[in-house]
Amino acid sequence: MKKRMPLFIFIVLIGLFQINAEGKGEFKITSGPLLQNMSENSVYVFWEVNKPAVSRVEYGTGGKLEFNARSVNHGMADIKDGMQNVELKGLLPGKEYYYRVVSIEVKIIEAYKVVYGDTVKSEIFKFRTPGTNENSFNFLAFND
Repeated sequence: MKKRMPLFIFIVLIGLFQINAEGKGEFKITSGPLLQNMSENSVYVFWEVNKPAVSRVEYGTGGKLEFNARSVNHGMADIKDGMQNVELKGLLPGKEYYYRVVSIEVKIIEAYKVVYGDTVKSEIFKFRTPGTNENSFNFLAFND
């Protein structure tokens, strides 16, 4: 009986690891998107996903999503688990923009091999950048 106990514990631990690795369920956006640090010509877009992903924001004016922005460090696309963030730069003051977030699950990443999984997209949202001569603004804050 003593010889079988370590094998049993090993099998249980392997099972727990597998459940934990696959326990996050279907790939999805779990929070957001939300906007932060908006200026006349830039804004940060934040959202959260439940698995490692490479992400982008599709945006544009007039209801068209004609531009893409990605989070990049040292020329490499960021692959992150959890919070995603992308800065939109070069925006025009006082202009209305439409945007949506897109995340692609990264299942495996090795030196010369990346295996992608599902893609999730948010619905399309809109925002307006502040104008250059605006002296006041309105906002709504929620707190819990």
